[in-house]
Amino acid sequence: YLEPHQTRCNNESNGYVTATTDGFAEPVFFQWSNGQGGEGLDSIGDLSVGNYTLTITDANGCIATQEFEISSPSDLDVDFQKTDNPCQGVCAATITLNPTGGVAPYAIEWQDGSTELSLSGLCTGDYVYELTDAQGCKYNDTIEILQLDTVRLNVVYGENLCPEGCSATAEAVVSGGTLPYSYQWSNGENAAMLTDLCSGDYSLQVKDANGCQCEESFSITYTDVFEDFWVSASQDRVYDGQVVTLSSKHIPQMNYSWYPSENLVAPHSSSTDALMYESTMFYVYVTDNKGCDLKDSVFVHVDVVNCGKPNIYVPNIFTPNGDGKNDAVFVKGDWIDSFIFEIYDRWGEKVFSTNRLDEGWDGTYKGNRCDAAVYYYRLEVKCQGGKTYTGSGDITLIR
Repeated sequence: YLEPHQTRCNNESNGYVTATTDGFAEPVFFQWSNGQGGEGLDSIGDLSVGNYTLTITDANGCIATQEFEISSPSDLDVDFQKTDNPCQGVCAATITLNPTGGVAPYAIEWQDGSTELSLSGLCTGDYVYELTDAQGCKYNDTIEILQLDTVRLNVVYGENLCPEGCSATAEAVVSGGTLPYSYQWSNGENAAMLTDLCSGDYSLQVKDANGCQCEESFSITYTDVFEDFWVSASQDRVYDGQVVTLSSKHIPQMNYSWYPSENLVAPHSSSTDALMYESTMFYVYVTDNKGCDLKDSVFVHVDVVNCGKPNIYVPNIFTPNGDGKNDAVFVKGDWIDSFIFEIYDRWGEKVFSTNRLDEGWDGTYKGNRCDAAVYYYRLEVKCQGGKTYTGSGDITLIR
Protein backbone atom coordinates (compact mmCIF):
# COMPACT_ATOMS: atom_id res chain seq x y z
CA TYR A 1 0.00 0.00 0.00
CA LEU A 2 1.39 3.43 -1.03
CA GLU A 3 0.51 6.75 0.60
CA PRO A 4 1.76 9.60 -1.66
CA HIS A 5 1.76 13.19 -0.31
CA GLN A 6 1.57 16.19 -2.69
CA THR A 7 4.09 18.98 -2.66
CA ARG A 8 3.51 21.72 -0.12
CA CYS A 9 3.18 24.45 -2.76
CA ASN A 10 2.81 24.51 -6.48
CA ASN A 11 5.97 23.68 -8.43
CA GLU A 12 7.98 22.74 -5.36
CA SER A 13 9.95 19.46 -4.97
CA ASN A 14 8.98 18.40 -1.49
CA GLY A 15 6.44 15.64 -2.11
CA TYR A 16 6.96 12.31 -0.42
CA VAL A 17 5.56 8.76 -0.36
CA THR A 18 5.42 5.94 2.24
CA ALA A 19 4.99 2.22 1.45
CA THR A 20 3.36 -0.41 3.72
CA THR A 21 4.61 -4.01 3.16
CA ASP A 22 2.28 -6.14 5.26
CA GLY A 23 2.26 -9.72 3.92
CA PHE A 24 5.72 -9.55 2.42
CA ALA A 25 8.52 -11.80 3.77
CA GLU A 26 11.30 -9.84 5.33
CA PRO A 27 13.71 -8.55 4.34
CA VAL A 28 12.03 -6.46 1.64
CA PHE A 29 13.93 -4.64 -1.07
CA PHE A 30 12.47 -1.38 -2.44
CA GLN A 31 13.29 -0.04 -5.89
CA TRP A 32 11.89 3.41 -6.71
CA SER A 33 11.66 4.71 -10.28
CA ASN A 34 13.58 7.87 -9.39
CA GLY A 35 16.66 5.69 -8.93
CA GLN A 36 16.53 5.33 -5.20
CA GLY A 37 16.46 1.81 -3.78
CA GLY A 38 17.56 -0.43 -0.99
CA GLU A 39 16.50 -2.85 1.69
CA GLY A 40 13.99 -1.34 4.08
CA LEU A 41 13.73 1.97 2.09
CA ASP A 42 9.97 2.18 2.46
CA SER A 43 9.69 5.99 2.03
CA ILE A 44 11.30 8.69 -0.09
CA GLY A 45 10.95 12.48 -0.21
CA ASP A 46 11.90 15.63 -2.15
CA LEU A 47 9.72 14.50 -5.00
CA SER A 48 8.52 16.76 -7.77
CA VAL A 49 5.15 16.55 -9.39
CA GLY A 50 4.94 13.50 -11.63
CA ASN A 51 4.27 9.76 -12.00
CA TYR A 52 6.46 7.23 -10.25
CA THR A 53 6.79 3.41 -9.89
CA LEU A 54 7.77 1.26 -6.90
CA THR A 55 8.97 -2.33 -7.29
CA ILE A 56 9.13 -4.52 -4.14
CA THR A 57 11.03 -7.83 -3.87
CA ASP A 58 10.69 -9.86 -0.65
CA ALA A 59 12.77 -12.67 0.82
CA ASN A 60 10.76 -15.27 -1.05
CA GLY A 61 11.46 -13.62 -4.37
CA CYS A 62 7.95 -12.34 -4.67
CA ILE A 63 7.80 -9.16 -6.74
CA ALA A 64 5.13 -6.46 -6.68
CA THR A 65 4.98 -3.26 -8.74
CA GLN A 66 2.73 -0.22 -8.14
CA GLU A 67 2.49 3.18 -9.78
CA PHE A 68 1.71 6.38 -7.91
CA GLU A 69 1.47 10.12 -8.62
CA ILE A 70 2.86 13.11 -6.76
CA SER A 71 0.58 16.09 -7.26
CA SER A 72 0.67 19.67 -6.03
CA PRO A 73 -1.89 22.27 -5.03
CA SER A 74 -3.02 24.61 -7.81
CA ASP A 75 -1.01 27.79 -8.18
CA LEU A 76 -1.78 30.32 -5.46
CA ASP A 77 -3.26 33.44 -7.06
CA VAL A 78 -5.38 36.47 -6.20
CA ASP A 79 -8.07 38.19 -8.22
CA PHE A 80 -8.95 41.67 -7.02
CA GLN A 81 -11.42 44.43 -7.64
CA LYS A 82 -10.66 48.07 -6.93
CA THR A 83 -12.22 51.49 -7.24
CA ASP A 84 -9.93 54.47 -7.77
CA ASN A 85 -10.36 57.89 -6.21
CA PRO A 86 -12.59 60.15 -8.31
CA CYS A 87 -11.24 63.48 -7.09
CA GLN A 88 -8.04 65.10 -5.98
CA GLY A 89 -7.53 64.89 -2.21
CA VAL A 90 -10.32 62.34 -1.74
CA CYS A 91 -9.65 59.01 0.09
CA ALA A 92 -12.60 56.88 -0.96
CA ALA A 93 -11.00 54.06 -2.95
CA THR A 94 -11.62 50.35 -2.18
CA ILE A 95 -9.79 47.02 -2.70
CA THR A 96 -11.31 43.52 -2.42
CA LEU A 97 -9.10 40.39 -2.71
CA ASN A 98 -10.37 37.01 -3.96
CA PRO A 99 -7.69 34.29 -3.33
CA THR A 100 -7.68 31.19 -5.54
CA GLY A 101 -5.52 28.09 -5.68
CA GLY A 102 -3.30 26.82 -2.91
CA VAL A 103 -4.95 25.31 0.14
CA ALA A 104 -7.57 27.19 2.12
CA PRO A 105 -7.93 28.83 4.59
CA TYR A 106 -5.95 31.91 3.67
CA ALA A 107 -4.32 34.60 5.76
CA ILE A 108 -3.70 38.14 4.47
CA GLU A 109 -1.36 40.79 5.78
CA TRP A 110 -1.10 44.29 4.34
CA GLN A 111 1.96 46.47 4.64
CA ASP A 112 0.24 48.58 7.29
CA GLY A 113 -0.64 45.48 9.33
CA SER A 114 -4.25 45.11 8.20
CA THR A 115 -5.51 41.53 7.82
CA GLU A 116 -8.78 42.07 5.97
CA LEU A 117 -9.51 40.88 2.46
CA SER A 118 -11.43 44.12 1.79
CA LEU A 119 -10.18 47.65 2.44
CA SER A 120 -12.04 50.95 2.02
CA GLY A 121 -11.41 54.66 2.48
CA LEU A 122 -8.10 54.37 0.68
CA CYS A 123 -6.06 57.33 -0.50
CA THR A 124 -4.17 57.41 -3.77
CA GLY A 125 -0.97 55.30 -3.68
CA ASP A 126 0.51 51.77 -3.65
CA TYR A 127 -0.83 49.02 -1.36
CA VAL A 128 1.39 45.94 -0.72
CA TYR A 129 0.08 42.67 0.71
CA GLU A 130 1.19 39.06 1.35
CA LEU A 131 -1.20 36.10 1.14
CA THR A 132 -0.43 32.84 2.97
CA ASP A 133 -2.40 29.60 2.50
CA ALA A 134 -2.90 26.75 4.96
CA GLN A 135 0.38 25.11 3.89
CA GLY A 136 2.42 28.26 4.27
CA CYS A 137 2.61 29.04 0.57
CA LYS A 138 2.87 32.77 -0.08
CA TYR A 139 1.76 35.24 -2.75
CA ASN A 140 2.88 38.89 -2.84
CA ASP A 141 1.56 41.74 -4.93
CA THR A 142 1.17 45.53 -5.07
CA ILE A 143 -2.07 47.25 -6.05
CA GLU A 144 -1.98 50.87 -7.17
CA ILE A 145 -4.87 53.17 -6.31
CA LEU A 146 -5.12 55.94 -8.90
CA GLN A 147 -6.80 59.29 -9.00
CA LEU A 148 -9.11 59.82 -11.95
CA ASP A 149 -8.40 62.71 -14.29
CA THR A 150 -8.78 65.97 -12.37
CA VAL A 151 -11.49 68.43 -13.37
CA ARG A 152 -9.82 71.51 -14.85
CA LEU A 153 -11.56 74.86 -15.36
CA ASN A 154 -10.69 77.99 -17.29
CA VAL A 155 -13.17 80.87 -17.56
CA VAL A 156 -12.80 82.98 -20.70
CA TYR A 157 -14.44 86.37 -20.25
CA GLY A 158 -14.58 89.82 -21.84
CA GLU A 159 -15.08 93.35 -20.64
CA ASN A 160 -17.67 96.09 -20.92
CA LEU A 161 -17.39 99.26 -22.97
CA CYS A 162 -18.45 101.66 -20.24
CA PRO A 163 -19.02 101.72 -16.47
CA GLU A 164 -22.76 101.15 -16.83
CA GLY A 165 -22.46 98.61 -19.66
CA CYS A 166 -23.76 95.04 -19.40
CA SER A 167 -22.55 93.42 -22.61
CA ALA A 168 -19.69 91.19 -21.41
CA THR A 169 -19.66 87.40 -21.84
CA ALA A 170 -18.09 84.59 -19.79
CA GLU A 171 -17.61 80.99 -20.94
CA ALA A 172 -16.52 77.96 -18.91
CA VAL A 173 -13.89 75.81 -20.64
CA VAL A 174 -13.80 72.50 -18.73
CA SER A 175 -11.64 69.39 -19.25
CA GLY A 176 -10.85 66.23 -17.32
CA GLY A 177 -13.09 64.58 -14.79
CA THR A 178 -16.12 62.55 -15.84
CA LEU A 179 -18.93 63.88 -18.00
CA PRO A 180 -21.46 65.38 -17.64
CA TYR A 181 -20.50 68.63 -15.94
CA SER A 182 -22.79 70.89 -13.93
CA TYR A 183 -22.29 74.65 -13.56
CA GLN A 184 -23.15 76.97 -10.71
CA TRP A 185 -22.38 80.67 -11.23
CA SER A 186 -22.40 83.16 -8.39
CA ASN A 187 -25.31 84.99 -10.03
CA GLY A 188 -27.47 81.85 -9.95
CA GLU A 189 -27.10 80.83 -13.59
CA ASN A 190 -26.20 77.24 -14.54
CA ALA A 191 -25.27 77.38 -18.23
CA ALA A 192 -21.78 76.90 -19.64
CA MET A 193 -21.80 80.41 -21.15
CA LEU A 194 -23.25 83.67 -19.84
CA THR A 195 -23.99 86.86 -21.78
CA ASP A 196 -25.02 90.42 -20.94
CA LEU A 197 -22.86 90.55 -17.82
CA CYS A 198 -22.42 93.83 -16.00
CA SER A 199 -19.09 94.85 -14.49
CA GLY A 200 -18.35 93.19 -11.15
CA ASP A 201 -16.98 90.11 -9.38
CA TYR A 202 -18.12 86.60 -10.31
CA SER A 203 -17.28 82.99 -9.45
CA LEU A 204 -18.06 79.62 -11.03
CA GLN A 205 -18.16 76.15 -9.48
CA VAL A 206 -18.05 73.14 -11.81
CA LYS A 207 -18.83 69.55 -10.75
CA ASP A 208 -18.37 66.37 -12.77
CA ALA A 209 -20.46 63.19 -12.64
CA ASN A 210 -18.47 61.96 -9.62
CA GLY A 211 -19.08 65.11 -7.62
CA CYS A 212 -15.52 66.33 -8.08
CA GLN A 213 -15.45 70.08 -8.28
CA CYS A 214 -13.26 73.05 -9.05
CA GLU A 215 -13.89 76.77 -8.77
CA GLU A 216 -12.63 79.98 -10.34
CA SER A 217 -13.26 83.61 -9.48
CA PHE A 218 -12.89 86.53 -11.89
CA SER A 219 -13.84 90.16 -12.36
CA ILE A 220 -15.60 91.77 -15.32
CA THR A 221 -14.02 95.18 -15.85
CA TYR A 222 -14.68 97.92 -18.36
CA THR A 223 -12.82 100.12 -20.79
CA ASP A 224 -14.46 103.54 -20.94
CA VAL A 225 -14.75 104.05 -24.69
CA PHE A 226 -16.30 107.46 -24.02
CA GLU A 227 -13.24 108.74 -22.14
CA ASP A 228 -11.79 110.56 -25.17
CA PHE A 229 -15.08 111.18 -26.94
CA TRP A 230 -15.31 114.31 -29.08
CA VAL A 231 -17.76 116.01 -31.42
CA SER A 232 -17.01 118.81 -33.88
CA ALA A 233 -18.20 120.69 -36.95
CA SER A 234 -16.04 121.37 -39.99
CA GLN A 235 -17.05 125.07 -39.58
CA ASP A 236 -18.71 126.59 -36.57
CA ARG A 237 -20.00 129.64 -38.52
CA VAL A 238 -21.42 129.47 -42.03
CA TYR A 239 -23.85 131.21 -44.33
CA ASP A 240 -27.29 129.79 -44.90
CA GLY A 241 -27.36 127.19 -47.63
CA GLN A 242 -23.83 126.01 -46.92
CA VAL A 243 -22.91 122.41 -45.98
CA VAL A 244 -20.95 121.54 -42.84
CA THR A 245 -19.67 118.14 -41.74
CA LEU A 246 -20.62 117.04 -38.24
CA SER A 247 -18.14 114.51 -36.83
CA SER A 248 -17.72 112.49 -33.63
CA LYS A 249 -15.39 109.79 -32.40
CA HIS A 250 -16.20 106.51 -34.13
CA ILE A 251 -16.64 103.62 -31.67
CA PRO A 252 -17.31 100.12 -33.06
CA GLN A 253 -20.50 98.39 -31.90
CA MET A 254 -22.11 101.71 -30.99
CA ASN A 255 -25.31 103.22 -32.40
CA TYR A 256 -25.37 106.92 -33.38
CA SER A 257 -28.30 109.31 -33.70
CA TRP A 258 -28.03 113.03 -34.55
CA TYR A 259 -30.80 115.49 -33.64
CA PRO A 260 -32.37 117.49 -35.13
CA SER A 261 -32.11 115.11 -38.07
CA GLU A 262 -33.70 117.33 -40.73
CA ASN A 263 -31.32 118.23 -43.55
CA LEU A 264 -28.79 115.58 -42.39
CA VAL A 265 -27.39 113.15 -44.95
CA ALA A 266 -26.62 110.29 -42.53
CA PRO A 267 -28.21 110.95 -39.12
CA HIS A 268 -27.26 107.47 -37.79
CA SER A 269 -23.54 107.60 -38.56
CA SER A 270 -20.68 108.88 -36.47
CA SER A 271 -20.21 111.64 -39.09
CA THR A 272 -22.73 113.31 -41.37
CA ASP A 273 -23.12 116.31 -43.65
CA ALA A 274 -25.68 118.97 -42.72
CA LEU A 275 -27.29 121.55 -45.00
CA MET A 276 -27.49 124.73 -42.91
CA TYR A 277 -30.36 127.21 -43.01
CA GLU A 278 -30.39 128.49 -39.43
CA SER A 279 -28.21 128.46 -36.35
CA THR A 280 -28.56 125.05 -34.70
CA MET A 281 -27.36 123.11 -31.66
CA PHE A 282 -26.77 119.55 -32.88
CA TYR A 283 -26.88 116.65 -30.40
CA VAL A 284 -25.37 113.23 -30.95
CA TYR A 285 -26.64 110.28 -28.90
CA VAL A 286 -24.35 107.23 -28.70
CA THR A 287 -25.69 103.93 -27.29
CA ASP A 288 -24.99 100.19 -27.44
CA ASN A 289 -28.34 98.80 -26.17
CA LYS A 290 -26.46 97.27 -23.20
CA GLY A 291 -26.45 100.24 -20.88
CA CYS A 292 -23.74 102.41 -22.44
CA ASP A 293 -24.95 105.82 -23.59
CA LEU A 294 -23.57 109.31 -24.12
CA LYS A 295 -24.92 112.66 -25.32
CA ASP A 296 -22.74 115.45 -26.68
CA SER A 297 -23.37 118.54 -28.77
CA VAL A 298 -21.90 121.08 -31.14
CA PHE A 299 -23.29 124.50 -32.16
CA VAL A 300 -23.17 125.87 -35.69
CA HIS A 301 -23.98 129.56 -36.20
CA VAL A 302 -25.63 130.48 -39.49
CA ASP A 303 -25.47 133.96 -40.96
CA VAL A 304 -28.60 134.38 -43.06
CA VAL A 305 -27.56 136.08 -46.30
CA ASN A 306 -30.06 138.42 -47.99
CA CYS A 307 -28.59 138.47 -51.44
CA GLY A 308 -30.96 141.03 -52.94
CA LYS A 309 -33.12 144.02 -52.09
CA PRO A 310 -33.29 145.76 -49.72
CA ASN A 311 -29.91 144.52 -48.49
CA ILE A 312 -28.25 145.15 -51.84
CA TYR A 313 -29.21 148.38 -53.56
CA VAL A 314 -28.01 151.25 -55.77
CA PRO A 315 -29.00 154.89 -54.91
CA ASN A 316 -31.27 156.26 -57.62
CA ILE A 317 -30.09 159.91 -57.53
CA PHE A 318 -26.78 161.69 -57.04
CA THR A 319 -25.31 165.19 -57.55
CA PRO A 320 -21.72 165.15 -58.80
CA ASN A 321 -21.08 168.88 -58.23
CA GLY A 322 -17.87 168.63 -56.25
CA ASP A 323 -19.33 169.66 -52.92
CA GLY A 324 -18.25 166.41 -51.31
CA LYS A 325 -21.79 165.28 -50.79
CA ASN A 326 -23.38 162.58 -52.91
CA ASP A 327 -20.82 163.16 -55.64
CA ALA A 328 -20.77 159.51 -56.84
CA VAL A 329 -23.05 156.51 -56.95
CA PHE A 330 -21.89 153.21 -55.36
CA VAL A 331 -23.28 149.68 -55.01
CA LYS A 332 -24.38 149.24 -51.38
CA GLY A 333 -24.94 146.03 -49.37
CA ASP A 334 -23.59 143.26 -47.11
CA TRP A 335 -22.25 139.76 -47.85
CA ILE A 336 -21.21 140.75 -51.37
CA ASP A 337 -18.47 138.45 -52.58
CA SER A 338 -18.18 139.72 -56.18
CA PHE A 339 -20.24 141.76 -58.62
CA ILE A 340 -20.40 143.56 -61.97
CA PHE A 341 -21.97 147.05 -62.00
CA GLU A 342 -22.67 148.70 -65.39
CA ILE A 343 -24.35 152.06 -66.23
CA TYR A 344 -25.81 153.00 -69.64
CA ASP A 345 -27.12 156.25 -71.13
CA ARG A 346 -30.47 156.56 -72.81
CA TRP A 347 -28.99 155.43 -76.12
CA GLY A 348 -27.58 152.22 -74.61
CA GLU A 349 -23.98 153.25 -74.53
CA LYS A 350 -22.07 151.99 -71.50
CA VAL A 351 -20.68 154.93 -69.62
CA PHE A 352 -19.38 153.15 -66.52
CA SER A 353 -18.42 149.67 -65.31
CA THR A 354 -16.78 148.39 -62.10
CA ASN A 355 -16.38 145.27 -59.92
CA ARG A 356 -15.06 147.12 -56.87
CA LEU A 357 -17.22 148.25 -53.96
CA ASP A 358 -14.94 151.22 -53.30
CA GLU A 359 -15.31 152.49 -56.86
CA GLY A 360 -18.40 154.53 -57.78
CA TRP A 361 -19.52 156.52 -60.87
CA ASP A 362 -18.69 160.21 -60.61
CA GLY A 363 -20.92 161.27 -63.54
CA THR A 364 -18.16 161.41 -66.19
CA TYR A 365 -17.45 159.41 -69.29
CA LYS A 366 -14.02 159.38 -70.88
CA GLY A 367 -13.09 162.37 -68.77
CA ASN A 368 -16.06 164.47 -69.80
CA ARG A 369 -18.96 165.47 -67.61
CA CYS A 370 -22.16 163.69 -68.54
CA ASP A 371 -25.38 165.61 -68.96
CA ALA A 372 -27.97 165.68 -66.25
CA ALA A 373 -30.36 162.91 -67.23
CA VAL A 374 -31.74 159.54 -66.27
CA TYR A 375 -29.30 156.64 -66.70
CA TYR A 376 -29.87 152.92 -66.43
CA TYR A 377 -27.82 150.32 -64.55
CA ARG A 378 -27.43 146.54 -64.54
CA LEU A 379 -26.07 144.67 -61.51
CA GLU A 380 -24.94 141.03 -61.15
CA VAL A 381 -23.95 139.99 -57.62
CA LYS A 382 -22.54 136.79 -56.11
CA CYS A 383 -22.95 136.80 -52.34
CA GLN A 384 -20.99 135.00 -49.67
CA GLY A 385 -22.43 131.54 -49.31
CA GLY A 386 -23.01 131.19 -53.05
CA LYS A 387 -26.29 133.03 -53.57
CA THR A 388 -26.62 135.35 -56.59
CA TYR A 389 -28.67 138.41 -57.40
CA THR A 390 -29.36 140.22 -60.65
CA GLY A 391 -30.89 143.69 -60.54
CA SER A 392 -31.47 146.76 -62.72
CA GLY A 393 -32.91 150.24 -62.40
CA ASP A 394 -32.42 153.89 -63.19
CA ILE A 395 -30.18 156.55 -61.74
CA THR A 396 -30.91 160.29 -62.01
CA LEU A 397 -27.89 162.53 -62.41
CA ILE A 398 -28.58 166.11 -61.24
CA ARG A 399 -26.27 169.04 -61.89
